[in-house]
Amino acid sequence: MQLWNALMNIRSIVTGILLVGLLGGCGGSGGSSAQTGTLSVGLTDATVDRVEELRLYVSGVTVKPENGPPQSYPVKLTECAGIPGETDTCNPVNLLALQGGLVLTVLANQQLPAGRYQWLRLEIDEAQAYVVEDTGLVDSKIEVRVPSQRGLQLSGGFVILAGESTDLVMDWDARQGLTNPVGQDGYILKPSIRLVDMAQYGTLAGSVSQCVDTGVVYVFEGDATQDPENMLDDIDNNEPNPLVTASVVPVGSGFGYEVHYLPVGTYTITLVCDTDGVPASDTNLQEADDEIEFIAPQLAEIEDGLTRTIDF
Repeated sequence: MQLWNALMNIRSIVTGILLVGLLGGCGGSGGSSAQTGTLSVGLTDATVDRVEELRLYVSGVTVKPENGPPQSYPVKLTECAGIPGETDTCNPVNLLALQGGLVLTVLANQQLPAGRYQWLRLEIDEAQAYVVEDTGLVDSKIEVRVPSQRGLQLSGGFVILAGESTDLVMDWDARQGLTNPVGQDGYILKPSIRLVDMAQYGTLAGSVSQCVDTGVVYVFEGDATQDPENMLDDIDNNEPNPLVTASVVPVGSGFGYEVHYLPVGTYTITLVCDTDGVPASDTNLQEADDEIEFIAPQLAEIEDGLTRTIDF
């Protein structure tokens, strides 16, 4: 397993992927036989500021061919020295260290029969998963539960073309997935994951000059600028939820944000300042909306290979 730290090299071999629930094609260079292709799966994460570490023990990857039984492939996460705070072995991996565009390969160039696949599942050993909280006095480990008997399964599908390579990157948004329900022990981790088309993607970035201590940038799919009151919402059990979020962090002599691996398309970008008074996610698992102000919603067109700059 290797850390993908040279994105341009990845892009040269990446061919196809789909977003959750959508079917996509593949392309690129291969090296396999005419009846097989290769699959690689990587893991990355958006920023979150509520805990110090979120560690998951990844034991394998399972894929389901359209015309056949599920196939499982064990993984061993090694050679992780390029990840902040890690050495050669990083299982359980600190998901929160995979930020700023870092991608950890969990399955590399696995040869599979060409064809359609219905779903992909990341196998998690829940007994070895934990959160490290920053209490201000001493770090404390708290258990994490994954509310599924099937691991972290992503529905939808993807295609492996004969003689081609398919690279899937699982972009986890722990801000949306990690909850700490009142009256229950430990944290719950919901699979707030999107699969990113590494064949065509762009980056969103910008500077922030207001509420830099608490600010979070929300990214919604589509154009919501004409009706933000009804088309923008907080993170909860109700739609619409943001596609991804990004914390405001120090950048040079000021502050800014970055959102990596956005598929080509139209997005609405907005700044949220009052995160101290609003849960980062629906920690009580309630249906009610939180009162939240979306500042300066702006439209962003993401193009392949380019960085779109939007400042707040």
